[in-house]
Amino acid sequence: MKVGDLVTLSAYGRKLKCNYEFTDSVGVVVSVDGRLPLYRCTAINVLWAGVQNQKTYQIRADLKYAK
Repeated sequence: MKVGDLVTLSAYGRKLKCNYEFTDSVGVVVSVDGRLPLYRCTAINVLWAGVQNQKTYQIRADLKYAK
């Protein structure tokens, strides 16, 4: 994913309890950080619309491209 892409939660991301407030939201990728050493994955900073414009870090498996 690149900066500026529109994303939503994937099926896996919707199953996680920590993402309950973003289930019906669309977000914009703000930044893509390199691999996180602790989790060995790429952190994607997403600005979610409709949820008080909240920024969160998600992993790639939590997200999919918005249609």
